[in-house]
Amino acid sequence: MVQSRALAGDVDAVGSDHCCYSMGQKKEHAGDVTKMPNGMPGVETRLPVTYTQLVARGGMSIERFVAMVATNPAKLNGLDRKGYIAPGGDADVVVIDVESYRPVKAAELHMESDYTPYEGIELTGWPVFVISSGRVVVDYDGFHDPGPLGRALNSAALANSLIT
Repeated sequence: MVQSRALAGDVDAVGSDHCCYSMGQKKEHAGDVTKMPNGMPGVETRLPVTYTQLVARGGMSIERFVAMVATNPAKLNGLDRKGYIAPGGDADVVVIDVESYRPVKAAELHMESDYTPYEGIELTGWPVFVISSGRVVVDYDGFHDPGPLGRALNSAALANSLIT
């Protein structure tokens, strides 16, 4: 349903409600959904799942995909230096591999969870390079921790700018 709505142009942005609970934490309250930790691990698999379903299998243009995962979410959240590559932007770039497919394996993911709902599914579009604020933080040699790169935002001012 979501895939067909996205391909029809009815979806503006894709995000994740990532929650990194283990199966043990979820099973602890399996009899009471009001106490069970909700959400699922998905931040690391969001791009490959979305790319595979919408672009590789669904035929969506790469431009529309980039708009849905980067440009539009930044605009919708009032982040004027995010979601584009141009002078004045934050120089945040993700390069994905769209040639190779690989199965999802929870044991190979970097999240603090012991499962993935996508276990065994073949996906493409995995990130191979990540640049944050102009610094390479992921490449073929792995993760390179540059330390804190973000900046504090005034959430009240940001909320007011979105309302007006």
